[in-house]
Amino acid sequence: MALNCKNPNAAGKSILAEFSAICGDVDPRTATFQPIGSMRGKDFTFSADTIDTTADDSDSGFRSNLVTFKTFEFTGDGICRFGSEADSGNSILTDLFFEEDQPMAWFRFTFPDRTFYVYSIINEMSRSAPFDDAVTFSMSTMATATGSELPSVIVERTPVPATSVVVTPASNPIKTGATVQLTATVLPVATPARPVVWSSADANIASVSSTGLVTGKAVGTTTVKAKVGLKSATASVVVTAP
Repeated sequence: MALNCKNPNAAGKSILAEFSAICGDVDPRTATFQPIGSMRGKDFTFSADTIDTTADDSDSGFRSNLVTFKTFEFTGDGICRFGSEADSGNSILTDLFFEEDQPMAWFRFTFPDRTFYVYSIINEMSRSAPFDDAVTFSMSTMATATGSELPSVIVERTPVPATSVVVTPASNPIKTGATVQLTATVLPVATPARPVVWSSADANIASVSSTGLVTGKAVGTTTVKAKVGLKSATASVVVTAP
């Protein structure tokens, strides 16, 4: 039976909500994000404060208004595990709320058509553990000034899911201490480019950087993987003695 699967990050009406606990002067498009938690409901509100600038000679019977401030608000509620070895995203945000005088972070909301990066202050949180190890929670955030040249809200087109990834060169014999640059070709081409996650099956034999630069560490054979969304490809790396 063939499965007609969709991208779980942005399928149908699903919205991916993530955060990165970094300062406002750091470009969020270069940061690592993690999910807030499994959420049942999310509400997004875009609004603007206006001021009446109507003059005595205004025509057509309508008032003249100008925008003074814009607002981006997010509220959501969901459920996550409690007591796991790794802290959940909700646990980290809880710590941030109580440990920081001004609990702020970058949030990323991925819609099927647009991705929003919003530097926000967390202005409300609640949690409860009604049964077993499941924690229900809710939270509310509001966009705030970054204190830098970066805008508080960055809006980009959401890239379509990758259909294929090819790594070149596919076979790479190198000596210990030497390097080789791998390239990942992703289709279809998208703007902005999708992030490529590089990894080595055995970093003791050959390591790989975030840009695909492989370094021979010890004699042996391993594989290097390039992953984009749900698609991936590998290259064989054979490390020989110098």
